[in-house]
Amino acid sequence: MGEIPNNKRLECANYALHAYGTAYIFEKRASSIQRKIKWLSFLGVAVPASVGAVVGSYALDEAQIGLLLFVASSIAIVQLLLSIWSLTSNWNTNLSDYLDLKNKNSRVC
Repeated sequence: MGEIPNNKRLECANYALHAYGTAYIFEKRASSIQRKIKWLSFLGVAVPASVGAVVGSYALDEAQIGLLLFVASSIAIVQLLLSIWSLTSNWNTNLSDYLDLKNKNSRVC
């Protein structure tokens, strides 16, 4: 069996390093999108649940309920804008693509 020339070994090692680096970059991108999606999901459930829990648990007067609804609706507006942004930016598709590319580049190493 023939020996592999050193320049070919060096070239293969260089390509493996690039593949590892690319996998790392896609892993970081996927992690960022996963974190954003988790926060978006959390806000979508936590805000209405917390308002319902507070109103159901305490005897609040109209002023307190008004303040609570103002704060909750402000958060809900931010959550709605983030949801629209995530849909138009294809966060779920990007997450899937990043994870797939990370796995493909990791297998090369």
